[in-house]
Amino acid sequence: MDRSGFAPHAALAVAALAGCHWLIEHDPSRPGAPADFARARREQRVAPDVTLLDSARPSDLPPPPSDALPTLLFSDDFTAPGGLVDDGVGSWSVANGVYRQTTCDAIPESAVPGKAWTNVTASVKVRADAICWDLPLIFPKMNEAGLLVRVASYQPAGCTNNRYYYCVLDFFSHELYVGERKGDPLCNAAESNPVQLPPLKLGAFYPLEVSAKGKLITCRAQVDGAWHSSSWTDSSANAIPSGTVGLVADELKASFDELRVTALP
Repeated sequence: MDRSGFAPHAALAVAALAGCHWLIEHDPSRPGAPADFARARREQRVAPDVTLLDSARPSDLPPPPSDALPTLLFSDDFTAPGGLVDDGVGSWSVANGVYRQTTCDAIPESAVPGKAWTNVTASVKVRADAICWDLPLIFPKMNEAGLLVRVASYQPAGCTNNRYYYCVLDFFSHELYVGERKGDPLCNAAESNPVQLPPLKLGAFYPLEVSAKGKLITCRAQVDGAWHSSSWTDSSANAIPSGTVGLVADELKASFDELRVTALP
């Protein structure tokens, strides 16, 4: 018999037997198997550049980009006085965790001092505590409270110094509207058509929000779980470019809570 090819085949057989012996010795299920090998099998080690999508956990995911979250510019829960400065009209004070205006004066205003914000959203909870006048045929725009945005000035020397946009609830006519005051000495204002609301109740807080972006002012309020909105576009040549945020309670005793101002992109 020719045995010239026997040696190579024998070498292969020996190598195969050695491989089987190694597998048996390192079988993680065999009693006494090396602990590091069993642990490596359990961990299913992969190369650093390999991502196991099906095993990713929320904590493994990157955080959302910073521009996905609105930037908070100002907040006040009225646990202490000093966050806002009033115009000297009416009587403003912090009491029982709210900011109150407790007189029946015309257009008392209070605002965050020293700010010149441009594109922002402001929100607050507003409550009517008492209606002052019941003369809607003579003075139709009374008994209102809400937010001011882009307040350029609000000095108490008459309406000539009032320059801002406003978003208010009328607690007598149960309406929402948005508009502007730009220094008219007779306190006249330009505003949107009112949006009729469900009956507004004394003593109940209503979420109110106003957004100023470019020349568009959007006002919305939540009443009985539903949101109602109105908007105003200032197409004039003297649109107010920037200003602070404030509150107003016109011939109405009112309270405010949870004032927030965030930046718009």
